[in-house]
Amino acid sequence: MKSAHIQHLYNRIGFGISPKELARLSKKSKKNIINELFKASENTTILQGDTSFLNGKSYQDFKKERKKLQKISRKKVKEFSIAWFKRLNNPTEILREKMTLFWANHFVCEDNNYVYSQQFHNTLRTHALGNFKDFVVAISKEAAMTKYLNTKQNKKQKPNENFARELMELFTLGEGHYTEDDIKESARAFTGYSHNLQGKFVFRKRPHDEGVKTFFGKSGNFNGDDIIDIILENKQCAKYICGKIYRYFVNHTIDEGHVNAMADLFYKDYNIEKVMRYMLLSDWFYDEKNRGTKIKSPIEFLVGIKT
Repeated sequence: MKSAHIQHLYNRIGFGISPKELARLSKKSKKNIINELFKASENTTILQGDTSFLNGKSYQDFKKERKKLQKISRKKVKEFSIAWFKRLNNPTEILREKMTLFWANHFVCEDNNYVYSQQFHNTLRTHALGNFKDFVVAISKEAAMTKYLNTKQNKKQKPNENFARELMELFTLGEGHYTEDDIKESARAFTGYSHNLQGKFVFRKRPHDEGVKTFFGKSGNFNGDDIIDIILENKQCAKYICGKIYRYFVNHTIDEGHVNAMADLFYKDYNIEKVMRYMLLSDWFYDEKNRGTKIKSPIEFLVGIKT
């Protein structure tokens, strides 16, 4: 494989490449290099911080020590961010880490609760190269997300539409591919979603709307998982996600033919690894027009300095 192509590949799926590693890989074929990348990212090494400050704490303890624990938690969130930065500086699972960064910018969420924040981050890492449907379902039940987009306050007496709207607008379909009624009806399906103090998903039956919902022309007693299933039946979801992948890893200017080919593959089973492998093996990925065109984000720039 050409050195210029290897450098381009590692600038996209990593943060650059050392001269020594470049020399080693230059002797290999494109297929072997891509296989090696995916092999190295087969496993998921979660990023685990210290949560001992919460050990043995009851709900009453949390109420009494709320301000103290919140202060510690905010500090721990910052420490966790530093730990992730260090991981990015020396990753063994290069592609998985870059994909985790990509998905963190896709499934936008913020929380100062250290346990929830850490758990959400590792969910991104775990599903980064897996099945997109499973990924969206997991995200919909994450404590950080249910808190951030007020799903916990979504009850049949007073539906909260925040998560339902962002699910379609930002996470799956893109703006303009749903109606306000679709948002209202899908919000009803996500009623009862909550979590406990440990950040584990809890479905509360009493505030859940058991009535019939009509969503994208289908009617039934849908829950949140059903809504996600119906969304993914729409090929626009595959095209939207592939478009975001293309902009991030290839070129901000979309090539409709390339994105449509990616979407055709992705729509079959929503396998993230398969569509990424297809993209990285495609000759067009290495076209000169796609090299050196991407403006690095601050984190990509900082991590790439040492390479």
